[in-house]
Amino acid sequence: MWDRVGVVIADDDDGVRDFLRVVFSEVPCRFLEAKNGREAIELVEKEGDRVILVMLDAVMPGMGGIDALPEVVKKVPKACVILSSGDPEFYREKALSLGAHWVLSKPFDVMALRKLQDIVRGGSKGKSFSF
Repeated sequence: MWDRVGVVIADDDDGVRDFLRVVFSEVPCRFLEAKNGREAIELVEKEGDRVILVMLDAVMPGMGGIDALPEVVKKVPKACVILSSGDPEFYREKALSLGAHWVLSKPFDVMALRKLQDIVRGGSKGKSFSF
C-alpha cells in the first residue's frame, strides 16, 4: 500500500528538495520532486489519487506554487496541499482562498514537518487537516 502513497515536493532549490527527501525518508511513501509548478501539476495529474501530500514553493521560475495551486487542488482534491514561503503572511490569505490547507514558513519548523510526516504516515487523505 505505501508504494502507492505519494508526496510531491515542488521547489526550485535543490537543497530544499534534498532536505525534504531526508525528512520524508522516515515515512513509507514515494517521494516525487518537481522544480516548478508546471512539473508539480504534471506529477499530480500522472499520480492522481495516490498523492496524499503536495508541498509547493510559492515562487519558482516558470510557474510558482501560488499559480499552480488551483490546478493542483483540482487534480488531487483529497490531498493535503501546502504552500511554503519565506514570507508566509504575504501569501496566506490568497493561498487559503485557492484551496491550500496551510502556508508553511521557510525555514521549516521541525514540529510542522513532524505534522506533515504524521499526515503521510496516517494516510489522512480525504479527512480534514488541522494545523
